[in-house]
Amino acid sequence: MTFLSISDVRKKGIAAEDEDRHVAAVILLEQCLRADFLDGYGWLVLADAYKAIGRYADCASALDAALEHAPASERWIVQIRYAMWATERGKFAMAEQYFKTACEDGGSRSLRWPLTLRAANLMRLECFERAEELLRQAVAIDDDDDDDLDEAFHNLGLALIGQGKYDAAKEALSRAIEIDPESKPTQLALRCLDGVAEATTLAAEVRLRSSRE
Repeated sequence: MTFLSISDVRKKGIAAEDEDRHVAAVILLEQCLRADFLDGYGWLVLADAYKAIGRYADCASALDAALEHAPASERWIVQIRYAMWATERGKFAMAEQYFKTACEDGGSRSLRWPLTLRAANLMRLECFERAEELLRQAVAIDDDDDDDLDEAFHNLGLALIGQGKYDAAKEALSRAIEIDPESKPTQLALRCLDGVAEATTLAAEVRLRSSRE
């Protein structure tokens, strides 16, 4: 009988998580990490698997281990994962701390998606102005991978709506829909701006009449 090495079992565990076979990933990676608890990436993948099956406390513990053992150049990735975990648990202030640390790391500064995720979390805290600042940085990044550019423009539109900047919001959302015409969330966001000009005019007339009475 041939026994697989720890390295081979680790590869199978990572492959299982990539294929959404989360329980198999947990079983395999838990065993590997008992033998090599310094494997920062192994802990990170195990954290993802734990989260996928609802074991949030174990996910947090695995993220702690990943953060402890990850190379300095990759710690920002773990910080992002921790922020996403906190966001899903409704701990938005905690998530902001992790997002802030990750986005200040040199390894993430040339990437759009960390800024976009951070801004989305800030909007949950109703920090729309700061979210707008980050998203304007995000859409200005010259990134070869434009897969998330529509999401950045979409979130910029939402941040502008939150501040009452409706014309600018429509412009940002229109940019998003140009990139992804099939996006239902962006279509809905644009629809919510329908009639703004007329409503603004009518509201102004009401205010004027009220001031004269």
